[in-house]
Parts: sequence; C-alpha cells; structure tokens
Amino acid sequence: MRDGTEMCFDELRDETALAVSESEKSQAEVARELNIHRSAVSRATKESGSRVQKIQRRVLRHLTPYQIERRVYFKAHRVD
Repeated sequence: MRDGTEMCFDELRDETALAVSESEKSQAEVARELNIHRSAVSRATKESGSRVQKIQRRVLRHLTPYQIERRVYFKAHRVD
C-alpha cells in the first residue's frame, strides 16, 4: 500500500489480510491489542463490504503507518 492508494471493499480486505500476515502477530494478538474479539479480526481478513470495513480500518491503522479514510460515493451516468 502506498500513500494515496484508493481501494474498493475487496482491496481493503486484501490489505488487511496482508497487514496481519506481515505483522507476524496472530489474529488473537491483534484482537487483544485492539480490544476486540479474535473472530472480528478473522472476518476482517476474509470478508469485504460495509459491515466489516470499520474493523479493517482499525486493523490497518494499528499495523501500518496509514490512516484509512472512508469515502463512499455513487456516480450516476445518464442512459439515453
């Protein structure tokens, strides 16, 4: 991940899984440090979408030097 990287939900999940594996910490250790349940960390590395993005952002903030901003938008295109 680089500064300014834009990610979709699937990419956010992938970056979370990579950060956990590269940290050499167990999911239980990461969960304990963030005061969340281990299963929440597991879901953050395996699932994508709005339901898990908050935990993914917390994990990434904890394990990387990045703060992850939440930007969700919808773009309309006229169909003629």
